[in-house]
Amino acid sequence: MKIAIGVFDGVHRGHQKVIEKAHLVLTITPHLNPDIELLTTPAEKKDLLGNLAEFKFTPRRARLTPENFIVWLKQKYNPAEIIVGHDFHFGWQRQGNVATLRKLGQKYKIAVTEISEYVYHKETVRSSTIRAYLYDGQITQANKLLGRDYQLNGKVIRGKRFGRKLGAPTINLRLDCPQKLVPHDGVYRGEAIVRSKLYPAAIFIGRNAIEAHLLGFTGNLYGQKATLFLQEYLRPIIKFKNSNDLQKQIQKDLRKIKASH
Repeated sequence: MKIAIGVFDGVHRGHQKVIEKAHLVLTITPHLNPDIELLTTPAEKKDLLGNLAEFKFTPRRARLTPENFIVWLKQKYNPAEIIVGHDFHFGWQRQGNVATLRKLGQKYKIAVTEISEYVYHKETVRSSTIRAYLYDGQITQANKLLGRDYQLNGKVIRGKRFGRKLGAPTINLRLDCPQKLVPHDGVYRGEAIVRSKLYPAAIFIGRNAIEAHLLGFTGNLYGQKATLFLQEYLRPIIKFKNSNDLQKQIQKDLRKIKASH
């Protein structure tokens, strides 16, 4: 059995190179930085990775030496090969690195494969780079490194119904995972999945709110699960003098989104 090991936050193009030949992906959870905002939640990782197992990083497991971790791994999964990224660290206070892993692999008869840092269109693929793009609203650049559209998952809740008054009713999304990274405020072109159906969408992020107008949808979605895919940053949030000006801008946004589908 080949096992890929890592945090894999983002499951981006670089991570995909690590896991593509693995029979099992062992992801470390929760994220080792408790203050970080996640590119992919645990539930999203399960959807993206399929054959996934979790190494629960408890205080007790945090004290495992690098060798004790390999002993645990061998007893639990008996891998023939371990696949990791170039910056992999493991064991108490991150004492182990790829060189440590190779030595332990020789001792316990486990092959070790190190995947080099991945470069896509002359740009090194890193979770930190993707995170920076998202904080800056550069969704197209983030998606290129991810290899897919950035997504937000949650439940539809009641809002102030202001969009309905402007002729563009929206769903209000409450995220499933509070740690999920929400991109820079603004209006985005994207898509939404609700009730297993895909709709073009205008997505509004701002003022601690996430809303989406689904083109071609009518009805009530309160309490339903929804997934939003962000594809293009259209404009920043603008404060308008009156509701008539706002309504005109919303219609302009919707025309642009319709033209792209």
